[in-house]
Amino acid sequence: MKRISIVLAAVLLLVALNGCGAPDDRLDDIYAQRGDFTSLYVLNNGQEIQITGNGQGGGGFNWRGIWVSNANYAAYDVVTNAGSCYVCTKAVANSTTAPGSDTADFAILASIGGTGAPGPAGTGTPGPQGVAGQGFSWRGAWVTGQPYAIYDVVTDSGSCYQCIAAISNSTTIPGSDPVHFAVMAEAGGKGLDGISISWQGTFSSAPTSPGVNDAYRNSTDGKTYIWNGNQWYEMNQDGATGSVGSSGQGFTWRGAWVSGQNYAAYDVTTNAGNCYECISAISNSTTLPGSDISHFSILAAAGNNGSNGTNGISITWLGTFASAPVGPTLNQAYRNSTDGKSYVWNGSSWLEMNQDGTQGAVGNNGTNGQGFNWRGAWASGTAYNAYDVVSWSGSSYDCILSTSGTTSPDQDPTHWALIAMAGIRADYTCENPATILGTASSIATTVFIENPATILGTVSSIATTILIENPATIQGNPVAGINIKTTFALVYN
Repeated sequence: MKRISIVLAAVLLLVALNGCGAPDDRLDDIYAQRGDFTSLYVLNNGQEIQITGNGQGGGGFNWRGIWVSNANYAAYDVVTNAGSCYVCTKAVANSTTAPGSDTADFAILASIGGTGAPGPAGTGTPGPQGVAGQGFSWRGAWVTGQPYAIYDVVTDSGSCYQCIAAISNSTTIPGSDPVHFAVMAEAGGKGLDGISISWQGTFSSAPTSPGVNDAYRNSTDGKTYIWNGNQWYEMNQDGATGSVGSSGQGFTWRGAWVSGQNYAAYDVTTNAGNCYECISAISNSTTLPGSDISHFSILAAAGNNGSNGTNGISITWLGTFASAPVGPTLNQAYRNSTDGKSYVWNGSSWLEMNQDGTQGAVGNNGTNGQGFNWRGAWASGTAYNAYDVVSWSGSSYDCILSTSGTTSPDQDPTHWALIAMAGIRADYTCENPATILGTASSIATTVFIENPATILGTVSSIATTILIENPATIQGNPVAGINIKTTFALVYN
């Protein structure tokens, strides 16, 4: 009796599952192998599937839920896919073909049902019209100082309130004003923390040795998977590529607006810090774009000036030394030639500012440049070719067009281009230890001494102003009218 009950239960189960499908998708047959019902089979498309045992209890099913690609399945595992139900007929490792297409490993138990016919219309008598309900007036977020009428609805601090008594000047938040407001919906509490996913990236196959909640995208099948501790579960799949959008309207950059120029539609210009688009073609544009709204539309207005930054710290540069200078003062800095680093004194110690960079790799040889042919001083009536170089009145010129003319290079821009203009005597600057010799009047009108120097000769003939920023020795005595400015000790010999 127990054996018959088990068989009958299995038959009823299959009949119930079979009834979920359309008539043409039903199982072909259900029958007992022997008259004593020791085994029960399902005949599906000519294939026998045993669904009960040998009388000691039927072969049970193992419900696995939704079919997952790359998972392992054993015989009698039951899965669903695309609305239908399937039983695994034999063990399969790394299942990658959907059950509906893998008839070698899966058999259908129940196909997805079709849409049923509409039921008959009801025959009852319609009920009476209900009493009209009270409407509400949505006012959005509560604002202090606003009037509110009865049945106005507002939100505040995540909760929703109904005004139950009119108020002309609401200054107390609804949650603290039960005379005028009643809560309709409380703000929800904080939800539970979600499960964090550890994204691994995109790979052509599943990563090895994954951890729980590791996830990746499979570039082979376009699907995203997550590891649950035992196997990879599909999370989603790449969508189909969308159609190509229509081409957008391009712009033509014209730079700064120029009076008298022609502009076409979609030309873009700038003026007074603003950016404009030409919306209607115009020839001989003479009105500024900002005042010509018939032909120009603003794209971007000039931004406001930013606030001034904080003043930086002034550093007094001392130079390059093999070791730290003695007796430094705040913010004095120097470069150490021994370790290639620069330091600044913070009042108590030297702080590193930067370090010399490593020597860069040797660059590739550049292409050969255009050579010149030095012809010496220019001579009238002499034939010169392109790239011949001559000197004239202290300047040098390059022949840009062959000529044998008699016009000097400085007056003949058609054939000659200036390379270097004759120098003009300037002030004399000593930036490294130096000795100034000779008649000072031929040296400079101002002598700047930024590093130790010795000046020989009569000071009055050297300069009218001497600026000395480091120790210097002047041989000779200055005379009246000489302006000597120094921040260091000055020694006269």
